[in-house]
Formats: sequence, structure tokens, C-alpha cells
Amino acid sequence: MKEITKMYRTRPSFFTTVSSCFIFASAFLCFFLLLPAAGHTAITTTTITLMWDPPNESNEITGYKIYSGTSPGKYGTTPIKIISSGTAYSCAVTVSRDNSMHYYAATAYNEAGLESDFSNEVSYQAPPALYKVTTVLRGCGTGSMIRDVDASVFNKYSTITPSYPSGKYFTAGSGISFQMNPASYCIVTGVKVNGNLTLQSSNTFLLPGVRGDSYVEFLFSFQ
Repeated sequence: MKEITKMYRTRPSFFTTVSSCFIFASAFLCFFLLLPAAGHTAITTTTITLMWDPPNESNEITGYKIYSGTSPGKYGTTPIKIISSGTAYSCAVTVSRDNSMHYYAATAYNEAGLESDFSNEVSYQAPPALYKVTTVLRGCGTGSMIRDVDASVFNKYSTITPSYPSGKYFTAGSGISFQMNPASYCIVTGVKVNGNLTLQSSNTFLLPGVRGDSYVEFLFSFQ
């Protein structure tokens, strides 16, 4: 107990030997991107793994706390993760895909609840979010003949380019240009994005700055 008294400051919550106690290095910070299984939508988070070397005083440590902030050296007062084991030297952390830099530092704590100063800092550049865009055609010539036509005279199907019937992921803010190719007996009348109709006379359409999952309907009718 005498040694512990020397090791910790008299003011609660801090060790005296923190800076030398923890050894974090960029080489030990690993990033793993977790994509959703089929059927999931927006990808707004990712997971990274933080790893560190055992401190010299690891036999007196009962756990670790991970802190995070968006400015160097500035962290919240509440840890984002508490590891209740003095022999655990890594942890997974969920990060928002917000296209910004995130900074991390750790502290150690003992049985008495005394907490060390912050370790050295590591940083991670989070990628932007990914959003799912699904396209569908509505109206004439989009997969079934709703009027009897001579296939030798008329093109059977209308198309759009590019087409994402089962969905495709795009980086937040991306713009997507579509080319609509109506069958020869059809015209383009409009485009619906998440139910919001835009009347359309041109055969090209720009979906600007994708900011969320989008369901895009291309509307065709008979001339």
C-alpha cells in the first residue's frame, strides 16, 4: 500500500507516471471497415481497433478508459469505452463516418478508482457516409407490354443508365447523372426521388449531392 501511495497523486483520479506508463503508436492503431449485410441501408459508422503495449505498472491496473474528441488534446469528460480488465490491450471503437478527424487517448485505473493522466494521442480520419441508391422504371415499355405493339417496329423496353435495381452505395455528397432511354413509343414524364416528383422533359437527370438513402423512380408514358 505504501508503494501505491507513492505512485498516485493525493488528488483523486490521477496516477503520477502516466506519460511513460502508456506506449501508444500509430502502428498499433488498426482500422476495419464493416459493410452491412444485404438488405441494410445507409452506412454511417465504421469500426476501428485500438491496441497498446502493457504499461510497466500493469499488475496494479484493473482497467482502461478510452476517450475521444474532434480536436487534438481535447476529449470529453465521459469515456467512450471502459475496459474492465488490466490485461486487455485492445478494444474496438465505433466511429461516425463523418469525413472528419477523430482523436483518441486512454487512461488506466486501479481498484480504488484512481485514474491516470491521458496517454499519448492517436488519430483516425473517418471516411464519409455511404448511402444506397435504388432505381426503378415505371410506365410503358418497362418490362411488360401494356399495349399490343409490333416488336419489329417499336423498341420493346425503356432503359436508364446507370441502373441500380438492387441498390448501390455512393459516398455522401456524390452527384449521379442518369440517361433515360425511352422505348420508341414512350416519352419521359418525370422522376420521383423518395416520393417527390420532378416533372421531366429531358432524357437526362442529375441526382445532386446524395445525402441519404434514395429510391429513384423514372416515369414513362405513351406518346
